[in-house]
Amino acid sequence: DVIPGLTTSMMDQLASFGLLRQADSARYVTCLDCNGQHVEEVIPMKSPEGTTRFYIMCPENGRLEINRQRLLQYAIDYAPLPQAVAASFSTRKSLEEILPGRLWDLGRVALAGKSRMLWMARGLAWADALSLKDALPKGRSPVLFFIGLPPLAGLVDIPPESLIDLKTIVHIENNKLIVDKAAVECQLRQGDATQPVRNKQSKKRAPRATAIDAIKRELKEHLRAARDHAHSTLDNTGEAALLPRPTQKQLANQLDVHVSSISRAINDTSDKEMAILWEIANDLSQVMNFKG
Repeated sequence: DVIPGLTTSMMDQLASFGLLRQADSARYVTCLDCNGQHVEEVIPMKSPEGTTRFYIMCPENGRLEINRQRLLQYAIDYAPLPQAVAASFSTRKSLEEILPGRLWDLGRVALAGKSRMLWMARGLAWADALSLKDALPKGRSPVLFFIGLPPLAGLVDIPPESLIDLKTIVHIENNKLIVDKAAVECQLRQGDATQPVRNKQSKKRAPRATAIDAIKRELKEHLRAARDHAHSTLDNTGEAALLPRPTQKQLANQLDVHVSSISRAINDTSDKEMAILWEIANDLSQVMNFKG
């Protein structure tokens, strides 16, 4: 009546989270009354009182009654895991099961300074894992939590820091499933920090228009993250919060240029889009309606 490696209390706790559910009763059991270790079919029989009792036939001991508890079987239900992660991050958009029991789209969230799509998958090292490749997220922004073994080589096309082993960030505490959001944020930021350093000389020689385009891209990325953050806090607390606009110094560090270049670009009245992006980033209502 206990899954190997799990105590009864552990099984009860997993069942309370919905991670463990009772499956169909076993139709065959191993005989424990002789040394043959033979497997026999379970025979249900109605008693005169109307109750059902269960038996097997042992070649050595004849008919033997089997305790009903020995027939209990359990199955793992993975659905609560993506639900718990999505709820913990207060993602925008409802959770969607893309492939039954294998792949879930958890929604979008502002995380580690960027707007990111969160996904969850299992069976990425199974024999049929390559059949999932086209359905898996791609690019630099998605975060993929995986259940089980790490994915096969070449299966996923996202940065290494965006691939997160679920068992390292989920644990049980005070009878609740807890997601370590700080650990996820730390892993993503460490990955960003290890990106190849831009060549400063080439940046200084880059055309001014290229630098301006890079600043606009950073501002748009921030606005997407700020929009997701505002909507998530509104859904979670009833009050939207504004993600602080990056300072000129922060933008300069991110783009590896001198802060004076950022200042000139932002204050250039001839570039209307730059001025609009800079102002929107400091206005909560406009951030929430940003469409970029």
